[in-house]
Amino acid sequence: MKPKSCSFCGYRSNETPILVEGPGVNICSHCALIAIRFMIDKTKAYPEMMEELKKELKELSDHLHHVGTEI
Repeated sequence: MKPKSCSFCGYRSNETPILVEGPGVNICSHCALIAIRFMIDKTKAYPEMMEELKKELKELSDHLHHVGTEI
């Protein structure tokens, strides 16, 4: 079976630390980080959206910190 690949950059699952599979689309960790940066830049003009994004990023950061302590 052919390895799955990122729908955005083409990295195969064996070329990236994480490949998230969705219905008909996949995204690698590199492209996901680019997407997060893009969302941050785009929401700067919308303060209410920026507050929600900050909250989500804080939750993600807390989760990563928790996961990091388990390793």
